[in-house]
Amino acid sequence: MQAQPQGRGGRCSEIMARLPFTTRVILAVNILVYFYELYNWDYVIQNYAFCSYMVHRGQYYRLITGAYLHGGILHIAMNMFTVFSLCIQIEQAIGSLALAGLTLAFTILSSSLEYFSRLMVVRASGDIVWLHSCSVGFSGVLFSFIVMHTYITRAENYNLCGLRIPAWLYPWVLLIGISVLFSGKVSFVGHLAGLLIGIAYVRGYLSILFPSRAALRRMEEWEYLSCLTESLMYSKCPVDPPIPTTDWISLTEICGRIYAELRRACDGISRFFQDAAASRAAANARAGAYEQVADQDPNLFANAPQSDQDIELAYSEGGSVEIGGARASEMRVVGSGPAGRSRLIDSIPRAKKDRGRR
Repeated sequence: MQAQPQGRGGRCSEIMARLPFTTRVILAVNILVYFYELYNWDYVIQNYAFCSYMVHRGQYYRLITGAYLHGGILHIAMNMFTVFSLCIQIEQAIGSLALAGLTLAFTILSSSLEYFSRLMVVRASGDIVWLHSCSVGFSGVLFSFIVMHTYITRAENYNLCGLRIPAWLYPWVLLIGISVLFSGKVSFVGHLAGLLIGIAYVRGYLSILFPSRAALRRMEEWEYLSCLTESLMYSKCPVDPPIPTTDWISLTEICGRIYAELRRACDGISRFFQDAAASRAAANARAGAYEQVADQDPNLFANAPQSDQDIELAYSEGGSVEIGGARASEMRVVGSGPAGRSRLIDSIPRAKKDRGRR
């Protein structure tokens, strides 16, 4: 018998059956959140949309939640179609677990870059209105995915409305075209932030933030992930991913050693300053004790020499000088105090005994 051609419903179900795991999760999360928006629109937008001013006041969760909200049916339809077009190939190239981590990382990084860029504009211009603009949508993450897609596919040109555009220029043309076509209705800063994050990732500038392929493959061997990794929908991390990653284990060991050395150095510096402070406190205590005795007995230094030359003269003659009942050979006299009297600072033992007793 001749096989009957499948209808549109059969083809759609076949396509959905071949969707990788993380792509399905991304589509499901965005669609379910949009249905929740329809149920309670004002509350969701007011409390979860990305707003730089509210992030500045400490509501950091908006860096994530704002990306999964959408402004209407056309908005979410276009974004989910783009997810469907890009993420299948990306997930097959890097693996389901890596795509899940990248989606979350791109969400946070692109929103953070948008926030800091708006903050710098406010600091430079003094116009706080830049912090009060709010935005929603998955487009910032999608621009990162667009850059990844051009890198993974290694295509030389892209076809956009009949125009052949070089792959390196394609994301920038999309950025400008969407901003002009939907002028005033899209976040140019958010799209630009996602594009820059994607470029930084494919060039390896952000690889330090992500685990290596070896670490990902070890995570896929965990027992509680076996139900996912063994399913047909799951794409395992390839041995040689198209985008280089950092050896996270070696990096962790290096960072641990650097931290240990810095900790040891800081402890040594801290002990040095503690010992210096203790020595200074002890010296101040002894000086305070001598000054207190001198204040109580005004005749204590009545016979004190007027200068250091007098003490040296006494030494050269083989004698000693009495200062308040103590011999100058066992004390150190520095400078001169009020009324021409020498001020006794500290007593220190000398290597040689009083020369008058030789």
